Amino acid sequence: MKPNAVKLEIDQILNQFLAYSKTSMGRDELNQLDLISSVLVLRRQLKRQAEALQATIKQSSPTFYGLSDITDASELALKGGILSIEELVAVSRFLHGQNSLVEYYKNRLVEMDEIADLFESLFVEKQLNKEIDRCFSVDFEVYDDASPELKRIRRALAGMNSRIDKAINDFMSKHSDVLSEQYSTIKADRRVLPIQTTHKNRFSGLIHDQSASGQTTYIEPQFLIDLNNEKQNLQIEEHQEIHRICKELSQQVGIIGDQLMASVHSVGLLDALFSMASWAKDLEGTVASLSESDLVLTKARHPLLDQETVVANDYRCVSPHRMILITGPNTGGKTVGLKTIGVSVYLTLCGAPILADEAVVPLIDNLFVDIGDQQSIQMSLSTFSGHLTNLKKVLDLATKDSLILLDELGSGTDPIEGESLAQAILEYCHELGCMGVITTHFNRLKVFAKNHDEILSSSVEFDLDNLQPTYRYIEGLAGQSYALDIARKLEVKSDVIDRAIDIKQQSVSQQEQLIEKLEQEIAQQRLLTDEIKAQKEELEKNQETLNKKLERLDKDKESILKTFENKQEQQLRKSIAQAKQILSHMRDNPVIHENIDALAQIQDLSIKPIEKEEFIDRELKEGDMVRILSSQQIGRITKIEKKEAFVDVNGLAMRAKLNQLRYHEAVKTKKPKRKPKASVSVTSTTPFKVECNLIGMRVDEALIELSSYIDSSVLNNVPFGRVIHGHGTGALRQAVHEALKQHKQVKSYRLGGEKEGGHGATVIEFR
Repeated sequence: MKPNAVKLEIDQILNQFLAYSKTSMGRDELNQLDLISSVLVLRRQLKRQAEALQATIKQSSPTFYGLSDITDASELALKGGILSIEELVAVSRFLHGQNSLVEYYKNRLVEMDEIADLFESLFVEKQLNKEIDRCFSVDFEVYDDASPELKRIRRALAGMNSRIDKAINDFMSKHSDVLSEQYSTIKADRRVLPIQTTHKNRFSGLIHDQSASGQTTYIEPQFLIDLNNEKQNLQIEEHQEIHRICKELSQQVGIIGDQLMASVHSVGLLDALFSMASWAKDLEGTVASLSESDLVLTKARHPLLDQETVVANDYRCVSPHRMILITGPNTGGKTVGLKTIGVSVYLTLCGAPILADEAVVPLIDNLFVDIGDQQSIQMSLSTFSGHLTNLKKVLDLATKDSLILLDELGSGTDPIEGESLAQAILEYCHELGCMGVITTHFNRLKVFAKNHDEILSSSVEFDLDNLQPTYRYIEGLAGQSYALDIARKLEVKSDVIDRAIDIKQQSVSQQEQLIEKLEQEIAQQRLLTDEIKAQKEELEKNQETLNKKLERLDKDKESILKTFENKQEQQLRKSIAQAKQILSHMRDNPVIHENIDALAQIQDLSIKPIEKEEFIDRELKEGDMVRILSSQQIGRITKIEKKEAFVDVNGLAMRAKLNQLRYHEAVKTKKPKRKPKASVSVTSTTPFKVECNLIGMRVDEALIELSSYIDSSVLNNVPFGRVIHGHGTGALRQAVHEALKQHKQVKSYRLGGEKEGGHGATVIEFR
C-alpha cells in the first residue's frame, strides 16, 4: 500500500469494505483499490458507486450466493479438458447466481445507467445448468438418471450386491463354526469373510489380511472372487460412464468459456460496488461529486471512529480560500479533522463512498500527507528529520493543483526556529497556489492567515468548564492553546499564572494581542449565537411535535367510527357462522322454520354508516331510541334494571350498560310485526387451528382429526389450510390424500412448497 494510504490508515477502512464482500472476486477488486488517474474513469466509477448506493437503499443489495471464481474451470474447458464433478457443480451454481443478478437488474427500482453494462454482460444460460443439475447434486452425488446407461449399470450393481449378500449369507449359515464374526467386511474394495486362522486352509481363495491378534484371517473364497470380479467390472463401467458424462458437460462449458470468464470479472466488479454501497448505507454515507477547485464536506465523520459518539463536522474550502489553517489545543481534534478531510478526498479519488451527508471533492494531480510521528528507524532519522523528509517532497513536487495535508507544521524542534520554518513553508505554498489543510500552534501563522484572504482560519473547540475537547470544528475563528486557562482551572498558583501572562504579552506583538482579544470576543459571541440557535431549534421541534399530535388526533377521530363499524361487522359474521353451526344440528327439530327465521333476522342486520350527529345528553327511560356505542346499532329500550338496559334491535334483544348507550333522535317508523319467538343460543366455538398436525397419529385417529379440521375451517370461512403428515413411509400421506379426494368441501390439494413443509405437508383449498 502506498505511503499516503498508510498514513491515512486506508487499509483499516478497506477491511471494513471487505467485511461486506460476498465473493473472492469482489475481495480481489477491493484489494486493488487505488487512486484513479483518469478523470473520465473516476467520474464513471463515482456514478457507478452512486447508483449502487441508491439501489441498495431502495431495494437492498443483490444476492451473490453461489458465485465463486470459475476462471480456472472455464479455461480448462476451453482447452478441451474434462472438468471434475465439483467443478461442474461450481459452474452450475455460478450460472444460477448469475441469473439471480440478471433478475435483480430487471426488477430494478432505480436508474442504473452506469452499471447497466456490468449487468448486461452477464448472460442468461438456463439449459446448461439444468443439465448439470440433472446429473449431479450440490453434494457432488451422481444421480442414477444422469444417463440411461448409468441407470442400467447401477441397477446391475444393485442386483450384484444382492447376489453377493445372498452368497455370503448362505456360506455363513453352512460354516458358522469357522467364522470369527457373523458378518463380512471389505478389504481392498472387495467383500471378504473373517475365518478363524486355524481353519483358513479349509477354503480355496485369496487371503487379504490378518487381524492384529492373528486369530482371524480375512479370506475371499473362490465363489466371492467371481462375484467380486463381476462387481468390479460393473464399477469400472460406472466410472467410465460418469467420465463420459463429465466430458460431455465439459464440452458444453467450453463453448461458453469466454463468456463465463467475462462474467466472473463483471461479478467481481459488482460485488465490490455493492459491498462499498452496503457499507455506506449502514453508516449513512454518500458518494461525493467532483469539482475543479472546491472542497465541501457536510457532516463528515472519520470511518474508524465510533459512529455512535463521533462528532460530525462541516469542512469547506471554497473560493477565495485555497488553504485551511486549523489551530487549537492538543487532543482537541485537529489531527482527526485533518485525517477526516484526507480520508474523504482519498476514498473519493479511488471511486469509493465516504461518510458525510453531502460532499464535493476537488480534482487534484497529487496528494501529499505528513501526519503524526514519521520517525524512521531504518534511515536513522529523528522525528523532526522525518517531518523534513516529507516537507521536502512537498516543496519539490507540489503544484498549484496539488493537495497538501500537514499536521503540526514546524513541530519537533526549537519553537522559534520551528515557527520560522513553518511560516516560510506556508508562504511558499500560498505563493504556489496549491490547496492545503494545515494544523499548527504557532501564533505567527495565525497572524499570517489573518492577513491573507486565501487562507481560512479555523479551530477546534475546547470546553474550559469541563477541561475537555468538544471535537467541534469552528470555521473562521482561530483557536488558542488554552494552556494558561487550563492551569488556572487546575488551581496552579495565581502569581505564577499572572507572571506567565506578563511574559506572554511581552513576547507577542500588539497586533497579535489585538487579534487574540478579538478572537475571544468572537468566541463568546459564537457561544451566544449557538445557544440562541439551539433554543430556536428546540421551539421548532416542539411546534412540529404539537402539530403532528393534532394531526394524529384528527385522524384518530375519523378512524374511531370506522373501527366500530369493522368490529361490529366481524362480530356479525361470527354470530352468523355460529348460528349456522347450531342450526345444522337442529334439522330434526319441529321448530326448525322458526329458527331459520331467527337466523334470517340476524343476517338482515346491516352495518349502517355512522351518522355524524350530536347525541342528546339526557336521562334514558324505557321506550327511548338509543345507539349502542360498542356496536353502533340503533334500537329501543324495552327494560331498565339498575345500570343495565335491554334493547330491542330489529327484534333481537340485546343487553348493554347504560353508560354505553346514547339517546338517539330518529324518525319514528311503524313498529315491525313480531314474528313467533325463536330462541337461538349462540355459544363460543372451539378455537380455530390454522393447521392440522397429524404426526405421531395412527391412520384412523388422523382421519378423525382431519375431518374435524376441515369442518372447523369451512365454518370459519378459511380459504386455505395445511395438513402436516410428515415424510415417513408415505402411508399417512396417502390416506390423507384419499380422504381429501372424497371430501365435498375440498376444492383441491397439493404437496407443500419449499417454505410450506415440502412433501411432509399438504396444502388444501376449500370450496
